Amino acid sequence: MGLDILAISNLRLITPEVKAALDRLPEISVGDEPTLTITELSKEASHCRCTDMENGDYYRTEDSEEYDFRAGSYSSYGDFRREISETFLNSTPARVWSYPKSYEGHPFYELVDFSDCEGVLGTEVCAKLHKDFVEGRGKFFDEIESDWSKEKYDSWTKALAVGKENGVIIFC
Repeated sequence: MGLDILAISNLRLITPEVKAALDRLPEISVGDEPTLTITELSKEASHCRCTDMENGDYYRTEDSEEYDFRAGSYSSYGDFRREISETFLNSTPARVWSYPKSYEGHPFYELVDFSDCEGVLGTEVCAKLHKDFVEGRGKFFDEIESDWSKEKYDSWTKALAVGKENGVIIFC
């Protein structure tokens, strides 16, 4: 078992009100099951950073792009997250988790202080993290020797580029 990442761009929101109206018109279909459902309850959950997204069902569109990759086993992903945390936050993930308010707004915070097994990063968080990854690449590649970590860094950069385009990243 391990952590898989799925990035999807250009999702279409169908709010509960619109969905109810469409359900009354049998000749109109919104497609298969939604890719993602956002509710107030899910926005409050620690595994969802989607406060910039409206409540409702999100569907893939003909313009949606997808990118997925294996982030590693849970332990190897934990090592990668530790490298990110130590390189950019000068701290261990455990310290970030203990004092999150001290790190909010800093580069890579949203990835370090996030579940490693399930969850969703919304469009706004993807855009912020993408900027962090693009701007931090030189420093990370200078300080980290592991080719595996560098490969994962580039995979994250690509996934975030997809997710920031009216999309999400889903931790599976």
